[in-house]
Amino acid sequence: MLNNTHISRLIAISGVLFTIDVSANEIRQTTLIEASSEPVPISEMIDGWEGNASNADLAYADGRLQLSAEYSNVVVGVERRWYYRFGFTPDTVDWYLALDNGDEFNRQAPIKFDVSSFDSRGVFFGYKFDFDQLQVTPTFTLYKIGSYQFGKVNGLAFPGTGRNASVFLDYHYDEDKLLEYNPDVGERYGYSLNVDLQWRPNDQFDVSLQVRDLWNLIELNQSAYQTGCINFGDIDQNVCVTERATVEGEFRTENYSTSIPLSLDGRVKHRSGWSAEGYLHDDYYRLTLGKSLQVGNTEVTLLASSLQQAGVRATWRGLSVEYQADDLRFEQVSDARLLMDFRLGW
Repeated sequence: MLNNTHISRLIAISGVLFTIDVSANEIRQTTLIEASSEPVPISEMIDGWEGNASNADLAYADGRLQLSAEYSNVVVGVERRWYYRFGFTPDTVDWYLALDNGDEFNRQAPIKFDVSSFDSRGVFFGYKFDFDQLQVTPTFTLYKIGSYQFGKVNGLAFPGTGRNASVFLDYHYDEDKLLEYNPDVGERYGYSLNVDLQWRPNDQFDVSLQVRDLWNLIELNQSAYQTGCINFGDIDQNVCVTERATVEGEFRTENYSTSIPLSLDGRVKHRSGWSAEGYLHDDYYRLTLGKSLQVGNTEVTLLASSLQQAGVRATWRGLSVEYQADDLRFEQVSDARLLMDFRLGW
């Protein structure tokens, strides 16, 4: 089993490779953020809800900062990552908004909330396989997990002002965001296999596909774990009867393993400048059409997506910058993609 010493040595080895490998074919820095918040703008999902919320069932973000070097087709790199996926029902959104605003909730409704969230630091290693018209680069990433939450809440909300609900909780965490219970937890690690493909079937088309987290595993040693029923305020029905759990619940630590869905990020580009792009992660997806124009030495691509996003990508020599959003006002953006990719060849 890996420990802190092993992780630190791997990161140090990667740092040495970046320092001494001045003859590398390429050094690359990539920032990629995919974010979507259906009920409220992304800024409110981070800092707190304000005002109204839309009926929705998903909030998702995956942000990565990577620095890598390639030499003789060998790729090594380091990564910082932030990931969360919140799933809920429109009734849950309505109940939470009424609670947050101090308003009266006017009906009995089911509550459902699923969370997968972590931040991490990692190192990755890979090799680029070159074929006639195809490049395939599998990479393996080893993560040291920081903060995390994995769990679900199911139950019922009841009419009235305040927190009137009966819920069943099944929850693994390092710091309890619900009940402020913070026990000592063990080490946690993650493993992920990613594959990048570049294909040029003829002189008319270029195809690229990134498969992230094709296989992945998150291991949480001595994770804090809570399961049981929690009742708040005035309730008409106790979900403990249906979930067969005790009212007070159970607190303990246990080893726990889980995984997250894979992500697909692909593009097909025609030499005329038209392109079709797509992104998929579980039940979140985006389709994008683009048209490229040459402006001096810069290729500028105008983008429009199925999420009512508009955007632009500018590519100049080894630098590519892309931004897509569904609102020109930054504080009102609910769906966004930001990509900054810089390559320096040797």
